[in-house]
Amino acid sequence: MAEEMNALMDMLAALKADMLAALKAGQEEMKQDTKAGQEKMNARYEEMKQEIKAGYEEIIAEMKAEREKREVA
Repeated sequence: MAEEMNALMDMLAALKADMLAALKAGQEEMKQDTKAGQEKMNARYEEMKQEIKAGYEEIIAEMKAEREKREVA
């Protein structure tokens, strides 16, 4: 009976270890996925920021050109 209990306890300990390892692996995978997603978002944010900046610069250049036309005329 004691041997059976010890065997059962060993099996439970092994199961617990396997479950913890799987949980840690899942957490690490989620962490990596989150990091990759965040990097993509940051890259897109920087891209959009540059597009907006370029748009503002274009508008300012057009406004300056328009003002110069009026001053010349």
